[in-house]
Amino acid sequence: MGESERSDESEVPDIIGEGDPGWRLHSASIPVDGSAQLLWDNLLDLSHIPFVHFNSLVFGDQTAAAAVLAGEVNKHSTVYDRGIKMERWHSHQRRPAQVGDDRPLDEHIITDFFAPGVLAIRFQTYDAGIRDKYPSSEIPDEERLLSSFACQVVTPVAETTCRIFYNVGSWDKSPPEPALGVANDKAIVEDKQIIEAQQGAMRANPERKPMMLSMDQNVVRFKGIMKRLMAQEA
Repeated sequence: MGESERSDESEVPDIIGEGDPGWRLHSASIPVDGSAQLLWDNLLDLSHIPFVHFNSLVFGDQTAAAAVLAGEVNKHSTVYDRGIKMERWHSHQRRPAQVGDDRPLDEHIITDFFAPGVLAIRFQTYDAGIRDKYPSSEIPDEERLLSSFACQVVTPVAETTCRIFYNVGSWDKSPPEPALGVANDKAIVEDKQIIEAQQGAMRANPERKPMMLSMDQNVVRFKGIMKRLMAQEA
């Protein structure tokens, strides 16, 4: 885990956790029989959500799945010293369990992926059409229906095993909306199944190399960040 005297607390990512005032969170952890690197790759490309998480995070809604995919394909990425920030809109989502009805929504999502494997996602949820109403993106707080947060910390256990520590919740929700935690738990298990299948295929075919696709740009960028940081630490 490194030498404690060389640690720098200023590099600790800005995440929301249990005990943060005003937030109600569902937290858990799960072991994965797959490498942390595969999980990092997974979290850096969320275009898999409409496919892997169709029944959990997209609630089986084809329109919502198309909106999520469009948002992930058109996201804006910013690379900095220790990570990658990704910003996009998911339009016409539905969150009936959280906002009280089945109306279409616009969600502004900022994802930060920090070295060495911490994902933080902040969601701001509005009525559909908010992007057209405020094209400058300076949206007044009173227009916001919901603020949500999700985090995953992927911790290596061995070369090809890891553990995911995660939480999800909303601002000023007491207790946390059960449907949000249930959906997130299902999504984590879905990722676990995919990663373990990938790791199994890699063990069975060690000579095969992963194939990079166009949506893997941030995967490549983050590997470069980690390579540089490890070289500096060494």
